[in-house]
Amino acid sequence: MADTKISALPAAVDLTGADFPGVQGGQNYKFSTSLFTTLNNGLYQPLSANLTSWSALDPDDYLTEADIIAGYQPLDSDLTAWAAVNPSSYSTTAEIAAAYQPLDADLTAIAGVTTASYGRSLLSLANATALAGEVDSFFLTPTEGNAAYQPLDSDLTSIAALSTNIYGRSLLELASSTTLASEVSSFFVDISGDTMTGKLNLPASGTGSAGINIGAGSAPSSPVEGDLWLRSDGFLQVRVTGPATRSMAYIEGSTTFTGIKTFSTTAIFATPTTSIASIRLPHGVAPSAPTNGDVWSESATGFWGRVNGTSVNFATVAGVASGYQPLDSDLTSWAGVTRASGFDTFAATPSSANLRALLTDEVGTSSAYFVGGALGTPASATLTNASGLPLSGLVSDTSTAVGVGTVELGHASDTTLSRGASGFLAVEGKRVPSPASQASGDTLYRGTTEWERLPKGTANQVLQMNAGATAPEWATFSGVTYADAADMESASVTNEAVSPGLQHSHPGHPKFWAWVTQSGGTPTLSTSYNVTSITDTNTGQLTVTIATDFSSANWCCLAMAGANFARVATHLTKAAGSVLIYLDAGANDPSLGWNVLGLGDQ
Repeated sequence: MADTKISALPAAVDLTGADFPGVQGGQNYKFSTSLFTTLNNGLYQPLSANLTSWSALDPDDYLTEADIIAGYQPLDSDLTAWAAVNPSSYSTTAEIAAAYQPLDADLTAIAGVTTASYGRSLLSLANATALAGEVDSFFLTPTEGNAAYQPLDSDLTSIAALSTNIYGRSLLELASSTTLASEVSSFFVDISGDTMTGKLNLPASGTGSAGINIGAGSAPSSPVEGDLWLRSDGFLQVRVTGPATRSMAYIEGSTTFTGIKTFSTTAIFATPTTSIASIRLPHGVAPSAPTNGDVWSESATGFWGRVNGTSVNFATVAGVASGYQPLDSDLTSWAGVTRASGFDTFAATPSSANLRALLTDEVGTSSAYFVGGALGTPASATLTNASGLPLSGLVSDTSTAVGVGTVELGHASDTTLSRGASGFLAVEGKRVPSPASQASGDTLYRGTTEWERLPKGTANQVLQMNAGATAPEWATFSGVTYADAADMESASVTNEAVSPGLQHSHPGHPKFWAWVTQSGGTPTLSTSYNVTSITDTNTGQLTVTIATDFSSANWCCLAMAGANFARVATHLTKAAGSVLIYLDAGANDPSLGWNVLGLGDQ
């Protein structure tokens, strides 16, 4: 498209938004050189939005900074606040002091009270005397109070709380204790003596007091039947029908019975001490007609008792010791033995002749022989079981020579001992090992022709065959070579030992296993190896999480369900670190539990 040239432009003309006659939209505009020269020579201000705004303002409407400082107060928040206040709406301090009561807490409190005219009139009373006169008719002075009222007393307060009646109040009018005793005499026993018409029930004794107390004194001179008294010497006595006075026996302490007493229950006596005995039976004479169970004491013969119609004298320890042998288990055993004929004679005179007479299977007639004694010349002897026979004891005419030729040892098939060589013994022609030099710890081995000696080795040496495999020798133990994880996984090394910590690395060894019990639909990890946890995924489904994972999901899973019905368990999904096993397509839980294990590479 052709350019349109603007050849002339009036001075100080703003070109912003201007329309140019004859110029069509969409055309390119080109200014002549004379226009740019005019702008550059300072005849026009560069176009600016601020200058455009200022050009629309009247300079007379604005103040310079000097005008503002000379004619205005600097901006202040307090002055700004006061500028909004009308001074006529405030009172001066003097005006407030003349028109208002100073602030006071009491006046503030009174201001919150709804007062009455009488109450306000009290504020005009001149003094306390005027106030006392105001209420005098409602109060008593201490003198008036003491004259008109009973002093406060806790007893009167308690009486005031009671609901009294006429009879009870009449008791307050009794003149003395004698009058009171007369009032109730028909209900009580006279302490000076009285007769009861009914049974006397006494209180139960306790730790603080007894149920009845009878003062100790002397026996009455004329007691009547039923009287009961306590003598100062400790005897409790009663007057019974007869009339007769009886002393009651003591359960504890010393009591003397003047006749036979029968106890209806077991009589338990006191434990003896250094000062008293449990029971005393005075010495006397035997009763003329004793009864079974009677016991008595005689000064000359001691204790007696009547047993099954017979009077028996109780033996004392001293009497038994002087007349009897002390009990002994050996004597008891001897008492059951019937002595053989001649035993008493031998016991009295223990000679060989008396011993021979006592024996029933003796041989010979001479003296008895003991170890170390001379055997003498027996009629005959068989030395089949004899030991310690010296060669010097064999006479020269013995049929078999010892040390020359051979010796036949008696047996089902005789064994021949012979002289193999000088200093050697042969058994059935074979020399018995006997190296010329011997020491503790030596090892004997068969050499080419004879037995040889291998001296003992040193500490930490082991026995091995020599290089020619002809004889043993000692060698230093170099230790055991253990297979590492790579050797275990290769399953091909045959000359290395297996450590327990790497045994599981072998391809044929399970990498994990678990036994999971099942009860009430809930599985429990009972025992396991290399298993972190189990999860009850769903009915008939169990997820097992492995502790040390397999190297990939390509491993062998074996699962079995413990159940009392025929079902097959298998795995549903498996990963390197877990496996989901299920039973019966997930329809049922196993009744007993799950068995699961895995083999593969870790």
